[in-house]
Amino acid sequence: MLKRTITAAVILVLTIGFFAMRFISPYIFDVYLGFIAILATYEVCRVYTENNKKVDIAFVLPYPLFCYLTFVLCSRLNLSLIVYFAIAFAILIVLFTSNILYNNLRKNKINKEMVDCSFAGTRQQYTKNKVLRNLFLMIYPSFLVAILFIVNHINLFVEVNGNLGFFALILIFATTMATDTGALLIGMGIGGKKLCPSISPNKTISGAIGGVLSSVTVSLVVYYIFKNFAGYSEILSKFNILILCIYAVVASIYTQLGDIFASKIKRNNNTKDFGNILPGHGGIMDRVDGLIFNGIISFIFLILLFI
Repeated sequence: MLKRTITAAVILVLTIGFFAMRFISPYIFDVYLGFIAILATYEVCRVYTENNKKVDIAFVLPYPLFCYLTFVLCSRLNLSLIVYFAIAFAILIVLFTSNILYNNLRKNKINKEMVDCSFAGTRQQYTKNKVLRNLFLMIYPSFLVAILFIVNHINLFVEVNGNLGFFALILIFATTMATDTGALLIGMGIGGKKLCPSISPNKTISGAIGGVLSSVTVSLVVYYIFKNFAGYSEILSKFNILILCIYAVVASIYTQLGDIFASKIKRNNNTKDFGNILPGHGGIMDRVDGLIFNGIISFIFLILLFI
């Protein structure tokens, strides 16, 4: 527990540092998000590979970078988010199609992989499974993490007084951390009926409720802190108390769903953690699995409220 607490403190300090440097330039925070996107993608790919499910990492890993470069291009050319998503989807299709061709043209390599994996089906079946796995990994977590790039620069796409990107990122990270911490502490303290024992046996219903309550509490704290700063009145008028509480509940639920989804992947691949870079926590992906799902629902909230 001590190792986990120390690591959590280091992560918190590092995150606060990048939030502080964001005032110099939001592109500095992009470095932090890019680091998360690439390492998280690599870790998920590694889990599949170590479980004898081959992955073409050369096709998967560059996708978050392509998403970011596309975003920068669209923002510089004042293109809409619809155009950005269209281009990102087109790049996904190109990579997916290229991956199909790559695997169909390298029959000897595929045959060797089938032997290594003890695959009993046909080469066509193996290739289909592999390219669909690569497609999945391009979307999860690559593209989903890339959504946070848009949130970081959301002021480029909406006309609102105040730094909406900063406020939104604070909410996303705060509700995610509060959910994780609240669920852990309250779940350990109260215990009770398991939430999803077949997927994640340590999660309890009491912990899930505790995570939601912690998310709401922290969101209200963030709200009242920002009320003391000039320039956020228009943003806070949209995020009134009722809307904020609804957001905090939904954000917490999606954070926990993201955690459960990641646990399902790990269970299916017979592994406990995605990595070991963070002592007591596992890998980067083990810390951002909930953040990814929270980022998606938070982006939808921003679209509904401001665009």
